[in-house]
Amino acid sequence: MTDDERIDLGALDPARDPARLERSARAITARVAPVLAARRAQRADAWALLAAWRRPVLAAAAAIVVISVVTLVRTPRPAARAATAATVVATTGASNTSLSEAAGLPGAVASYVEADVPPSPSKTLDLQGTP
Repeated sequence: MTDDERIDLGALDPARDPARLERSARAITARVAPVLAARRAQRADAWALLAAWRRPVLAAAAAIVVISVVTLVRTPRPAARAATAATVVATTGASNTSLSEAAGLPGAVASYVEADVPPSPSKTLDLQGTP
């Protein structure tokens, strides 16, 4: 077949045989009638709808719990931050920490945050090893 030949799609034209189209529509309607009747017979109140959403909602809640627990486990406790700040004050004699450092960012990262300047790619790689 070349690109110049046209494909005849006349067999797909529903207006070509209206009786066949009507028979197909009746056959489809007859096949889905029991399913539609069963859906209409079901009670569609608010509690039934909520019950249908039970499994997806429980799955989403479980995912949120897992993410929250991981976040809480990996985040230092406020008492640990206060102890760290107290150690800094005790060793240096003054509280010379910025707001970013008080929020828990390392000093090297805090300097970029305070200056509102992004680090270069090589500095970003250096910052990954910063405690």
